[in-house]
Amino acid sequence: MKYHVPAKVQEYQGLLKKMMAATEKGVDSLKPLDVMKDKTMRVAFMQYAATRHVSENPNFMLAVGKKDMGVYNEFIKDGSSQQINISNSLHKEFDVAADANNIGAAPWKNAIAEVVGLMATNDMAPFAQYMMTGK
Repeated sequence: MKYHVPAKVQEYQGLLKKMMAATEKGVDSLKPLDVMKDKTMRVAFMQYAATRHVSENPNFMLAVGKKDMGVYNEFIKDGSSQQINISNSLHKEFDVAADANNIGAAPWKNAIAEVVGLMATNDMAPFAQYMMTGK
């Protein structure tokens, strides 16, 4: 089965190839924070994430700068619309902070680290594949 590769994906493929050539490391050189910091790569990653139904992690990374109840309610609270996958112990620390009305004291850096780790493990290689092949 032949896939149609949209023009935007072709543009991103060229960008990724240039990035890979510059680093001479291949797929392992893709790091979630680098992808999220680069506007073009972030847009491509968000498109990839939407097609794979894994948008909660990059959306969390974009929202987490606020570190408020809105971010907690959308990404961390049980049953939230975009609940991220963080460890149970970390989740409990957030719940305690939220219950104490002190969400700013929650371990945000740890949540970010866990999400970045998941993205590195689960998303970077498939994202590179998506960029290179359009599928």
